[in-house]
Amino acid sequence: MIEEVDIKGAKKAVLESVSWDIKIKRSDRRMVIKSPRRPEIKLKGEEIRIIVKSLKTELPFFNTFNVSVEKSEEGLLEAEIPSGILFLEINTVSGDATCEDLSLKNIKSVSVSGSIEIDKISSREAFFRTLSGDIRINSS
Repeated sequence: MIEEVDIKGAKKAVLESVSWDIKIKRSDRRMVIKSPRRPEIKLKGEEIRIIVKSLKTELPFFNTFNVSVEKSEEGLLEAEIPSGILFLEINTVSGDATCEDLSLKNIKSVSVSGSIEIDKISSREAFFRTLSGDIRINSS
């Protein structure tokens, strides 16, 4: 089952996961989130609020750009961020966070025990923190 929402003009996205990996990449089309059986994901922004929780999908929204939410067994939350997103925040407790090929004004990633990997990112401000995992930044 796929729920789709249109959200245009969003400037900030926040992704949060307790135990699943999060992978972010650029998309000129839409944002796609694939979540496992019992997902815990939040995307919040100035004009966007999307919550996916434990097999029940709740999608409150206020404006439009395309967002698809899928349940999957892969243990991966995957989001393709449209070029209009300027601020990105990723929070995970034990999962890994991976970002690739993004141009942002600001990126923030916080992980408690998972690793953070950043590849080909253009950002004026960047903040990465992990308590026990690794942080890997690959230049473009």
